[in-house]
Amino acid sequence: NYIKKFAFGKMTGIDLPGETPGFIRPVSEWSKLSISAIPMGQEVCVSVLQMARALAVIANNGYLVKPRILKQVIDNNAEIIYEPGKDPGQRIIAFETAQVMKQILKKVVDSGTGRRAQIDGYDTAGKTGTAQKIEPGGGYSHQRFIASFIGFAPVDKPRFVITVIFDEPKPFYYGGLVSAPVFKEIAEKVLKYLNVPKTNTVITKNIESTELD
Repeated sequence: NYIKKFAFGKMTGIDLPGETPGFIRPVSEWSKLSISAIPMGQEVCVSVLQMARALAVIANNGYLVKPRILKQVIDNNAEIIYEPGKDPGQRIIAFETAQVMKQILKKVVDSGTGRRAQIDGYDTAGKTGTAQKIEPGGGYSHQRFIASFIGFAPVDKPRFVITVIFDEPKPFYYGGLVSAPVFKEIAEKVLKYLNVPKTNTVITKNIESTELD
């Protein structure tokens, strides 16, 4: 039911060509292992956009919203000549659940596998990912991976969700090692550009390069 609520396996309807719905195996085709494999991301194919939209549910305090590329069209006189209607969204998880998830995801960055996403002066939440790619003949690879980090900031009043994906990075392939630092670099610039006031006074510490997911 929650796979359906988060709209995995469906188009988001974004105003951008070439979108893919991904793939969700029908329940009738689940094996006895599916109930443990699907929650950790196996037997499921999702797009980066779907991942960002799903995390935005947490950032939006439980609301699933339709993403869009176009905010508005203005003419040479700065007059708005077109503005798509705002999607009010649909509540799919409780407000209280979203708050708990925010704190869990904050701990991932504060003291978990996402420590390289820490940003001085801002509480940040996110999740690392290290996914095995599917081999041409079937089964999951032990040599080819997709590394990811997805997060938002500030935790209390999120201004954005950023997803960073690396396809078969080398020599390291853990999301916490290769993707989280890129999130940090992008997020720092976005926070500065948006003039977002700092939310804490925590100074991040250097993290040894040998630490893995």
